[in-house]
Amino acid sequence: MSAEPPLIRVENLSVGHGGSVLLGNITFEVRRGEILAVIGRSGCGKSTLLRHLAGLAEPPRGQILIGGADLAAAQGRARRQLLRRVGLAFQGGALFGSMSLLENILLPIEELTDIPAGAARLIARMKLRLVGLAGRGNLLPSALSGGMRKRAAIARAMALDPDLLLLDEPSAGLDPVASAGLAALVLRLSRSLGLAFVIVTHDLAGLETLADRCLMLGDARDPVLALGPPAALRSHPDPRVREFFSPRPPAP
Repeated sequence: MSAEPPLIRVENLSVGHGGSVLLGNITFEVRRGEILAVIGRSGCGKSTLLRHLAGLAEPPRGQILIGGADLAAAQGRARRQLLRRVGLAFQGGALFGSMSLLENILLPIEELTDIPAGAARLIARMKLRLVGLAGRGNLLPSALSGGMRKRAAIARAMALDPDLLLLDEPSAGLDPVASAGLAALVLRLSRSLGLAFVIVTHDLAGLETLADRCLMLGDARDPVLALGPPAALRSHPDPRVREFFSPRPPAP
C-alpha cells in the first residue's frame, strides 16, 4: 500500500437522514487510483453513504476527512474547496434534458469557476473526449442511449477535475455490453488519471475485474460486514457475506 495519505478517510461515521441512524461506526479510506465498490442488501444505506461523502447530507455522527480536512467542520470557501475534490454521478445521470451535453458539462465550470468562456468550452469538450463522447456535445440527453448518458454524467462529474468520483449504480438499466464498456471506462480513468472511485453497485459479476476492494454494509448491529478484495469476500468466514455472493434459491 502506498505511503501517500488517503484521499478520503471515513472515521466512525453514522449513516442516516432526518435524525434517524441506519448504520454506525463505519470506517474506511480510499487512496489515489483506488476503486472501492460499496455493496450490500437493498436499503442498507449505500446511497445514503454516498450522499454524505458528496456533502449533500450531514451525517449524524463521525468524520469525513478529505485530504485530512474534516468536511463537517469546514465552512464557506474552505468547504467548497474540499467538495471540489469530489465529483458525483447520480444513478439516473440527472442530466438537464433541455441542455446539450456540452452545456451540461459547462454548467458547473461556469457556475463555480472564473475560467473564461472559450477555455471552459475546451475543458468541457476534453471531458466528453475522455468518456468516449467526442463530437456529441451538441446532442440532447434524450438522443443518447442509456450507456452514453451514464458516460456523460461521469464527464460532468469530472468537470472541476476532482480527485475522487462517486458513482451511484452506474450499471443499473444497462445491457451487459454497455455495462462492460462503462466498467472499462472507469478502469481506464482510474489507471491513466489516478482518479479514485467509490461505486455503489449491485452488479457482482464484474467486481473482481473492476474493484480493488469492496466495502460490504450490513445492518445496525453489524454495520460493516466485510472490507477487502472481491475474491476474499467470496470466501469470507462470515456466512452472510458468502451468501450475498452465492445466494441460494428459496426452498419450495
